[in-house]
Amino acid sequence: MSGLWRGSLQPRVCGHWIGAERRHCLAVEGVREYLTGLRCPLHTPSALQNKDEPRPSLPAAARAVRPHQRE
Repeated sequence: MSGLWRGSLQPRVCGHWIGAERRHCLAVEGVREYLTGLRCPLHTPSALQNKDEPRPSLPAAARAVRPHQRE
């Protein structure tokens, strides 16, 4: 994965505002895109609510009930 955001020349950095320090986080390790913007693992929406990260769900085909195979 590129260190740039959507082909721009700006690096992918965490955009979380740390109000007590009056600055943005600006971390670059493990940054992912969320609806709230780019966030590092410490500032994901789940992390800010002290919750575990949601696990990705399985595709519908993987969830489908399959008949038992006979040996």
